[in-house]
Amino acid sequence: MASALAAVDRLTATGVQPARPLGLAVFPEEEGSRFGIACLGSRLLTGDISPERAAALTDPDGVTFAEAAARQGLDPHHIGPDRQALDRIGVFLELHVEQGRGLIDLHRPVAIGTSILGHGRWRLTVTGQGNHAGTTLMTDRQDPMVAAGAMITAVRDVAAAVPDARATVGRLQPVPGGTNVIASTVHIWLDARHPDDAVTADVVRAIHERARDIAAAEGCTVELVEESLSPTAHFDTALRDRLSGVLPEAPLLATGAGHDAGVLSGHLPTGMLFVLNPTGVSHSPSEHVEDLDAGAGTDALADALHDLLGDRT
Repeated sequence: MASALAAVDRLTATGVQPARPLGLAVFPEEEGSRFGIACLGSRLLTGDISPERAAALTDPDGVTFAEAAARQGLDPHHIGPDRQALDRIGVFLELHVEQGRGLIDLHRPVAIGTSILGHGRWRLTVTGQGNHAGTTLMTDRQDPMVAAGAMITAVRDVAAAVPDARATVGRLQPVPGGTNVIASTVHIWLDARHPDDAVTADVVRAIHERARDIAAAEGCTVELVEESLSPTAHFDTALRDRLSGVLPEAPLLATGAGHDAGVLSGHLPTGMLFVLNPTGVSHSPSEHVEDLDAGAGTDALADALHDLLGDRT
């Protein structure tokens, strides 16, 4: 948002008077950090998630999305797609720090996005026999935590055997979670990605099969539930070519990270610009942008907007 505001300031300072309206959008829950669904705001706008499902989503404390909205003074009954707002967007352009090494390897500060890797989130629920850690012999246990640990290794092994596949367990929740308790249930959240959506489905299926075998060996069971799924998104080619004309030194770059632009790409012409992250590390304190590169990103966005808005200077 800071770069977008700075780009508008630069357009204003040079006397640009757009021939069409310009709006800035802020979508909540791109990372799905509270309610577990990535890009929840843009999914609601476009109708890619039903109002009923969105309202029933819960955070780690059991608060539903509808309850959280009501606490902020919003009427949950109005949650849902806004076709009129969506129709007012002629073109959507998103500027984002790159969350990988693409620009490092290309030695460029800014790139034009081409596509977003298909990805989804699933929850594996491993169920065993909750019991006392001190009174239960090792031979008498049906420990879902042991099974969960083996499943995490299996996730890595299955994905590593498939070219270009990525699969990650970044979150695990034992129930009840006591130090002196053998868990009764363990929830594992799986993130899986591949450029080919059919391959992503195959990877998840293979992980589920391995998980069932592992669970059975420990006297446990496992259930797989899909929480969200985003197919591979390809940005509008005409817009991409137009951006290349405005920014001839910017290379074309695909990304493995999800963005609101990917959700909107199924409904209107959408594009992305990426700015160099000098560490290539993301979702970490090491992720950042240097001032010089941030300025290059702002300039690129301003030039692109100048072209797209139709100058009336």
